[in-house]
Amino acid sequence: MRIEYLVSAGGREAVLYFSGWSFTPDAVRHLAAPEGCDVLACWAYGDSLPDMDLTAYRRVRIVAWSMGCLMAERAAAHWRARGLLCGEVVSAVAVNSTPRPRDRRFGIAPAVFDAVLARLTPQRYAAFRQSCGAAAAHLAARPFDGAAAELAALARHTAAPAAEPLPWCRALVGLRDRVFPPSAQQRYWQPRCAVGTADAPHYLFDRYRDWQQLWQG
Repeated sequence: MRIEYLVSAGGREAVLYFSGWSFTPDAVRHLAAPEGCDVLACWAYGDSLPDMDLTAYRRVRIVAWSMGCLMAERAAAHWRARGLLCGEVVSAVAVNSTPRPRDRRFGIAPAVFDAVLARLTPQRYAAFRQSCGAAAAHLAARPFDGAAAELAALARHTAAPAAEPLPWCRALVGLRDRVFPPSAQQRYWQPRCAVGTADAPHYLFDRYRDWQQLWQG
C-alpha cells in the first residue's frame, strides 16, 4: 500500500482517504481540505500493510471508497496495534462500499468477484473503469499489471479475519453504482449508521468540492 500526502499543512488533524481498486489519488485531488488539516491518500494495495506514524494527529477522519472500506479497517487496526495511530477517529465515511466487499448479502457476490479476478484482461480492465462512470474515464489509471496484482492482494485480504470496526458515521450510496450493488450497501449500513443516497455511479467525487461535504451530508 502506498501512502501519499495530498495536503501537508503540519496540523494536528488529518483526513485519511482510502482509494478504490486501480485508482490513483487523482480521483480526489480536487477536494479542498479543511483549514490546517493534512490529507493522506492510501492506494495501490498489496499484501502487506506499511507502518505509518500518525501519532502527531489528535483527530483523524477517514473517508473510504469501494475496496478502500475493507482496507481502512485493516490499516487502522494495524496502526492501532503498533501504537502508530493514537488520536481519536472522529468520523469514518464509506463511499459506495462496505467492509465486506466479497459477500453475497453485503457486497459483490463471490462468484462475480472471483470471475473478475480470474478473467481480468486489459480489455476487461478498461471496461471496469468505464463502468465506474463517465467522470472516471478521465482519471489516471494504474497500469494493468499493477492493477491485476492489486486485485489479487485485495482478494486475499477479503479472506482474512475481519478487523475491528471503525466508527462509521455515514455511508454514501450511489444509486447507479454498477460495481458495488446499492441494495447490498443499504442492507449493510442501514442498521449501523446514517445512509445518504445520490443519483450517481460508482465514482462520484466529481460532485463534491471539499472533504467536509462527505461527512456533513
